[in-house]
Amino acid sequence: MTARINHLAVFVSAIAFFLLGALWYTVLFGHTWMQLTGAAEKPAGNMAAPFIGSFILDWILAYVMAIALSKSDNPNMVRHGVEFGVFMGLGVFGTMSLMNFLYEGRSFALWAIDAAYVIAGMAIMGAIIGAWRTKIAPVTT
Repeated sequence: MTARINHLAVFVSAIAFFLLGALWYTVLFGHTWMQLTGAAEKPAGNMAAPFIGSFILDWILAYVMAIALSKSDNPNMVRHGVEFGVFMGLGVFGTMSLMNFLYEGRSFALWAIDAAYVIAGMAIMGAIIGAWRTKIAPVTT
């Protein structure tokens, strides 16, 4: 059985991903991340555009995950959503970003902070989207 896209779940999961980023890059790893990127040495400037842009990109990612998960018949969609998020976060984002970090000579610690954020965020997105599935009623003739 397939499911429709639950637009509220998509929006809420985008908010959750965004808020995780705020927590991740301030309280949890903010100081270390700033040191590793050199951002600590630069003035912050106006952050409105990056915040708005990152939320829009989070929202797009949530739709991509919702579309991918909508075709699943898995009986435990919360677990499946988490597993899908971890799999795609590590398997696609983690590997491709590490390849870029290797060529750019950036630190493994910085990659670990950035990749772990995306993996955790996608797992949370998958759980929210999986929990709020809107099933399509079977067609009767």
